[in-house]
Amino acid sequence: QTGERIDFKATASGSETVETAKGPLSAQRFAITGDLRKEIWFDATGRWVKTSFAAPDGSTISYVLQ
Repeated sequence: QTGERIDFKATASGSETVETAKGPLSAQRFAITGDLRKEIWFDATGRWVKTSFAAPDGSTISYVLQ
């Protein structure tokens, strides 16, 4: 958002089923750590399926493929 360089590491965390508006999808989960902290899921074709991260108030925000 600011154009500043950030340090992060992406680590595969295994396969999971993600519930989408069109039904369940098998997806690979990645944990992003460092200056950026979130979880990201991609299906077998590399298509983004879900992102989840902590909000400043401690709640969890998730975006899921429609």
